[in-house]
Amino acid sequence: MIQNIQIQLNEHLYIKDPMQSDLGKAMLEKSVELIYEIGFEEFTFKKLSIDIPTTEATIYRYFENKHRLLQYLTNWYWSAMTIEYKYLTNNIKIAEQAINTGISLMINPTKFMPQHPMLSIEKLFGIIIKESTKSYLTHTIEEDNILKIFKPYKDFCNVLASSFLVYAPKFPFAHSLASTCVESILHQCYFMQHLPSLTDCKNITGTKSLQTFIQHLIFNTLDKNK
Repeated sequence: MIQNIQIQLNEHLYIKDPMQSDLGKAMLEKSVELIYEIGFEEFTFKKLSIDIPTTEATIYRYFENKHRLLQYLTNWYWSAMTIEYKYLTNNIKIAEQAINTGISLMINPTKFMPQHPMLSIEKLFGIIIKESTKSYLTHTIEEDNILKIFKPYKDFCNVLASSFLVYAPKFPFAHSLASTCVESILHQCYFMQHLPSLTDCKNITGTKSLQTFIQHLIFNTLDKNK
């Protein structure tokens, strides 16, 4: 469904909206491919300019720096996830089913958003797993928060928390549980790939095991507070 939606992002993320030109769209598409391939630390606008191709100076007309570009990509991802989650649960009346849908979406977003004309959801999810914390674990987080840079991430956590409160209306820590689950999924996915001794979710059954673990984490917590 998400391929049919035009996502509007915070104007503070960019100097010139990349979605308004073919060059800007190519910039986003190639940046996802390049960050996924070489990592954010090795990624530079110079390398991106070679891949497009364009000039490095042209990229700086769109983004102040590569950190803002990473924030743009993470904002796009969480905006898409929020739209998709609302769409998938729109007609679901059973809270448990809505929560399980959210878990499945977080663990395997490509199952629900398999195609997009510009951005690879699979590679973008890989970037979210490996790089997304770098978008907010910074010295400028307070200033960025005032600019509402992290609103899409908060929005997704909010809709997930709302599902928790439908299931257990008296639960006092819905947002804490939502953000914990989101980060746990990303960390466990990372551990499965790179630090397997830190997770019990491994090999070909890893995704299924992760879903079971998150379900235990959520429902064991909520059932004690119903």
